[in-house]
Amino acid sequence: MAIEITCHICGKSFLVKPFNASLRKYCSKQCANEALKIRFSGENNPAYGKTYRSKETHPEWAQKISNTSKGKINLGDKNGMKQPKARAKASKTRRERVTSDPEYLKNLSEKISQAWADGKYEHVNVGRCKWYDHLKPDGSIVKLQGTWEVVLAKHLDKLNIAYQAHVGRIKYVDDNGEQRSYYPDFYVPAVDCYLDVKGVFFNTLQEHKFELIRASNVDMNIVIVDKERFMSWGIDVKRESDIFRESVFARPCPSQSYLV
Repeated sequence: MAIEITCHICGKSFLVKPFNASLRKYCSKQCANEALKIRFSGENNPAYGKTYRSKETHPEWAQKISNTSKGKINLGDKNGMKQPKARAKASKTRRERVTSDPEYLKNLSEKISQAWADGKYEHVNVGRCKWYDHLKPDGSIVKLQGTWEVVLAKHLDKLNIAYQAHVGRIKYVDDNGEQRSYYPDFYVPAVDCYLDVKGVFFNTLQEHKFELIRASNVDMNIVIVDKERFMSWGIDVKRESDIFRESVFARPCPSQSYLV
């Protein structure tokens, strides 16, 4: 035999089994959630009227916390983002927000562009390719991203051609009239030429990007160094990169960055 109960939120009557009568106060989950909001809103909220510390209001406290936790929390396997489920969930959330909120995407794009302009991302380990420390003939070290860049750097070293790697920012305008940034892989000062290494993923979308870059910088010389370009120089880039990769991982203590 069911017992009739009146919902404490909407006033709607509903039937429940006798052993649940003392537990049920709301007709639906929606009404139960609404009850929680009422219960913990305003002065009913345990945090009402309390002041909590933040980086802005208590900088000394924030610094103390940073010094205590730096290098200990989320380090190594403790990092939650190393868990496949956590990564997938975070990625899905970011993707949904970026695709559904144009204003958020615009603000995010502007912040990232400004960060690059301020030099915050130079030589930073981003993307899927590993970064390598490459030792040039003059004894200096440059950061290279991916094995194909290492192959190109070795080729330039062999020809005694001076170059810079991953330095600088070039502005261009996209199809929507928005200002964008291009960050070159290599720059050869002697001939005022930029070299950009592209693997098999170089598709029509990126080709159009470089058309826009050239259109915004008509006097700039940009050379795409892909597999065909390497072949024209007599270099089997896949073979050379495989040889380099094998030599790196054959070392006793491989790390994120390698001196080559």
